[in-house]
Amino acid sequence: MSLLRTASATLALCALACAAAWGQESLPASAPDTGPAPLPAVDRDAGEASLVRAFQKEFAFLANEERALSERLAELTSEREARLASEDAALAALEEQLRAAQAEVEGLRGELIQLDAQDLSLDEGGDSVNALVSQIEATRARYGRAPLPELGAELDVAQKVAGVERGLSDVGQLLAELSSVRRAPGRFFLPDGRAVSGELLHVGAIATLGAAPEAAGALAPAGDGGLMLWPVETASAARAALSGTLPEVLPLYLYESTDKLAEQPHEKTFGELVEKGGVVGYVIVGLGALAALLLLLRVALLALAAGKPDRLLAEVADAVRAGEPAEARRLVERQRSCAGRVLAAMLPHLTHSPDQLESAASGAILRETLRVERFDTAIMVSAAVAPLLGLLGTVTGMISTFDVITVFGTGDPKLLSGGISEALITTQLGLSVAIPTLLAGNLVSGWAEQIRSGMERAALQAALLAAELRPEPEHVARAEALPSDDLLAVVDEPLPTQSVGTQAGRRVSAQLPGTPAPVATTAATASGVGAVTTPRPDRTSKA
Repeated sequence: MSLLRTASATLALCALACAAAWGQESLPASAPDTGPAPLPAVDRDAGEASLVRAFQKEFAFLANEERALSERLAELTSEREARLASEDAALAALEEQLRAAQAEVEGLRGELIQLDAQDLSLDEGGDSVNALVSQIEATRARYGRAPLPELGAELDVAQKVAGVERGLSDVGQLLAELSSVRRAPGRFFLPDGRAVSGELLHVGAIATLGAAPEAAGALAPAGDGGLMLWPVETASAARAALSGTLPEVLPLYLYESTDKLAEQPHEKTFGELVEKGGVVGYVIVGLGALAALLLLLRVALLALAAGKPDRLLAEVADAVRAGEPAEARRLVERQRSCAGRVLAAMLPHLTHSPDQLESAASGAILRETLRVERFDTAIMVSAAVAPLLGLLGTVTGMISTFDVITVFGTGDPKLLSGGISEALITTQLGLSVAIPTLLAGNLVSGWAEQIRSGMERAALQAALLAAELRPEPEHVARAEALPSDDLLAVVDEPLPTQSVGTQAGRRVSAQLPGTPAPVATTAATASGVGAVTTPRPDRTSKA
C-alpha cells in the first residue's frame, strides 16, 4: 500500500508540472519589459478547473488500480499460504519417511554387524579346526600312523567334526603310549655313519636307549625322525637297562623332537679360543708369554743373588778376627750372592776411614739393587696392560656384533649370543694373563726386598766389624772412664753424613774436661751404620 501511495503522489506532481509548463507556453510574447501585466481572470479559472478535473480522473484511476492491486495481493497471499501449508504437510510426511528409513538402516546395520561377527567367529573356528586337523595329522605322521579319511578337505562340517573327534581320541591314545617306557625293535646310526638294527628302549618321547651287537648307549636325534649313538660312554648302562636291570644313574640324552639333528659336543682348544679373540687375542697371548719369560729370568737372577748372607758373614768375621784376610776374601769370592759381592767390596776398606768404608758399601749396594730389581717394571706393566687389552677387544667385538645386528636384525638369537661370546673372549684372556702375572710379580718383588735387606744387614755387620778392628783413640777411652757427672754437655742431633743403609745415624757429642773439641761418635741404627769420626785432642791441653 505504501508503494501505491508513493506512485500516486509522483503522478500528481508530474501533472502539476505539465500544467504549469503548458500555461506558460500559451501566453503571447510581450513587448519590452515595462512592468508586469495582469492576466485575465477568466483564463486562469478555466485552467484550474481543467487541472482539477484531470487530477480527479487521475485519482480515480489510481484508486481503481489500488483496489485491483489489493485484490491481486490478497489472492496471491492466500495462494501462498495454501501452497506453504501443502508443502509443510509434504515435508512432514517426508521427514517421517526419513526417520523410518533411518531406523530401518540402523536395524540393518546392527544385523550386518552381528552377521560379520558370526562370520568372523566361523572363520576363526574354521581356522582352529584346520589347525587342529593339521596337528592331528602331523602327530600321527610323526609316529608312523596313517592319515584319517574323516579329515579330508572335501568333507562337510558334520563329517569333519566327527573326524576331529576320532583324531583327538587317537592322539590321546598315542600320547598315553608315548608317556610310558616301552621296548621296541629299531635302527640307529653309529658315529661312523653306519646304520645298525637293535633293540630300543623309549623313555616316553624325550629319551631313547639303544643296544645292538656293534654298540650300545644313549641315542640322540639324527634328524628326519632318525636316531644316532651319542658319543659318550653309556654302553654298560644302556645294556643293563634293556636287560631289565636299571642302574642307580641312567644316562640319557633328552630331546624335544627327532626331526632336528643334535649338535655334537665340542671342547674348544686354546688355539681356537685365541683365534676367536682376533688380533687382540694374539697380542694378549704374546704379552703373557713375554711376562712369563721375564718372570722366569727374574726368578733365576734372584735365585743366584739370594745366597745365605748370615752364614757368610759369620765365616768372614771369624776369618777377619783370626787375622786371615786371604781366607775372608776367598770366602766372599766363592759366594755369587749379592751379600757376598757387597762384602767383597767392603773387605779392602775395613782398615780405612769410615767415609771410605761407607762409600764402598753404598756403591756396592746400589749396583746390586739395580741387578735385583731387573725386569720388575716390565712385569708389572704387563700385568696392568693385559686386562686393558682384553677390554679393548671386548669393545671392538661388541661393536662388530651390533653392526651385524643392524644389517641382519635380531631374528637369530644364536648369532647374537655367539657374537657376544666371542667379544668376551679377549677379556677372559686379559684377566687370565693379568692375575697370575700380578701375583707372581708381587711374590718375586717380596723376595727381592728380602735380598736387599740381607745386603744392608751384611753391610751393617761389616761396618761394625770394621769399628771393632779399628784402634780406639786414647781420649775416647778416658771419656768413657769418666763418671757421668763430669760430662759438660751431651747433644743429640742428626748426623749430616749418609749411612750405609737407608737411614742416618745419630751423633752424640760430649765436651770432656781438658779437651778443646767435642768427641763425636755415631750410633748405628737398625738399617744402616753411621760414620764414626773422632777428632784428635789438643796436645797443649791438660789431661
